[in-house]
Amino acid sequence: MLDDERGAVTVLTAVSLMMMVGLGAMAIEIGHSLAAHNALSRAAVAAAWTAATENGQPSAVADGNTVFALNFPAGTYGVTPTLSLSLNTTTGVATAQAGGSFSSMFGNLLTSSLLSVGGQATVQNTGGVVTILSSG
Repeated sequence: MLDDERGAVTVLTAVSLMMMVGLGAMAIEIGHSLAAHNALSRAAVAAAWTAATENGQPSAVADGNTVFALNFPAGTYGVTPTLSLSLNTTTGVATAQAGGSFSSMFGNLLTSSLLSVGGQATVQNTGGVVTILSSG
């Protein structure tokens, strides 16, 4: 009776299938998170670039916020974004910190149903030459 191995392949197949589905779900979540991060980073660069380009104008930061909202509308990738944009008018350096979170189906199994994503950019305008100092 103990030497009967019938059904062993079924058990191994079921366990392997569950592991493959889990890994597939995790890959989708990671891809979604990376896509959201990249989009937030690009929008942060656009916002900082706009603010730095308009250095000296009273609406520079407001225009940067508008450009961010146009580049990353609320709900993109399921993220409700936030932006912190500052401009040092003396040095011409604009800094943008973007962030948000999205609902994660796979995250429910681990710790939290929300995954946080973010992006940042620092742009400088020196005499009309605009340079991206950092982004990510």
